[in-house]
Amino acid sequence: DIEPTGFLWTLLAFNVGVEIGQLGFIAALALVLGWALQQAWARQRVHIPLASLAVLVSSVWLVQRLGAL
Repeated sequence: DIEPTGFLWTLLAFNVGVEIGQLGFIAALALVLGWALQQAWARQRVHIPLASLAVLVSSVWLVQRLGAL
């Protein structure tokens, strides 16, 4: 038997934990990319491939959404 307040508290705590984990991951990624993009080799090996990947993913999403119209 689950009491409603306990369930809601558990659900809220879980969601807050997930959000904190996501923010931690983004912060770590930002630190690593911030360092990498200051390096001379970063433009060809990091910046351009990541930008290309972002264009590819967004293009796929655009085509998927246009197909849903």
